[in-house]
Amino acid sequence: MNDPIVGDWEKAVLFAGRMHCRFYPDNTGVAIGKVLGHNINEPFTWQCKGCGVYHICAHGHEHDVCLSGDRLETVFQGHALDMARVRYTK
Repeated sequence: MNDPIVGDWEKAVLFAGRMHCRFYPDNTGVAIGKVLGHNINEPFTWQCKGCGVYHICAHGHEHDVCLSGDRLETVFQGHALDMARVRYTK
């Protein structure tokens, strides 16, 4: 069974840019977009720490994200960076 974080996520509040993250079942992922003036196109790895907290390791930085239902919450360079699960329609 896949971990609940697996799938596609997009930055929920767009005032500081756009970002799309895809979490794969093999504990890897990719983040693409532009946030706070930074172009992002980075692979990353992730690990579940338990209780809805995930540790993300990307090139040059690492941080934790908190999964709450259909939302991911984190802080990036001192700014709240909430993401919402992407729902694809057929």
